[in-house]
Amino acid sequence: KVGAKVVTAEDGLSGLDWLQQYADQLDVVLMDVQMPGLDGHEVTRRYRKREGGRRLPIIALSAGAYSEQREAALAAGMDDYLAKPFEVEQLLSIVRQQAQRPSESAPSEAELPGMAVAEALKVWNDPAIYLRYLQKFVDTYGGSPETMAALLEERQWAKASAAAHKLAGAAGSLGLNDVWRCARELENAALASDAAAASEGLSALRHAFAVALGSIAAYGAAHPEAASGQEPGQS
Repeated sequence: KVGAKVVTAEDGLSGLDWLQQYADQLDVVLMDVQMPGLDGHEVTRRYRKREGGRRLPIIALSAGAYSEQREAALAAGMDDYLAKPFEVEQLLSIVRQQAQRPSESAPSEAELPGMAVAEALKVWNDPAIYLRYLQKFVDTYGGSPETMAALLEERQWAKASAAAHKLAGAAGSLGLNDVWRCARELENAALASDAAAASEGLSALRHAFAVALGSIAAYGAAHPEAASGQEPGQS
């Protein structure tokens, strides 16, 4: 529905063999951690050892949501982690973020502070659809800094890390690069249970978030024809 061509493998070994032959045709890999034969960690380790050319983004899929499982996936060479069950929008957000390619042409939109419009439009294509998902981001994640502040104050490191990870995925897919960067730094600080780094990360995130909200409002004001449109998927 969103324009992706999907190829599947029955198990880890066949997946590894397929990757060796056709990796240059892929934008991103969804790697099931619990596969028969070779598990996702081993497939990734073996592939990374032989990988040539550009680094192929690999996203771990697992039923486990513990920070240790995420760390194991990243240590094996994966680039991101998604715990099942997940929302479709969450999956698409991470896939879009990891599959993005740097722009090779001049920006078609003026860049706004903390918001890479031209880069994001290479993913979303339509400014109206892009704006609707920006507005949905505001509605869904507008209170994220304060939510994470409360979690950090209570030393709920795992929950704070998970919340920052989810925020980073959504922000990255929308070109909110400063929010993405700050959220990832906060995620890592929470994973390490580093209170000082988490406090600094939260302060940086709050600033980046405020800048991003201002840019989203400015983008909406520049596209009034899209602001009153239908929600994505309506006809």
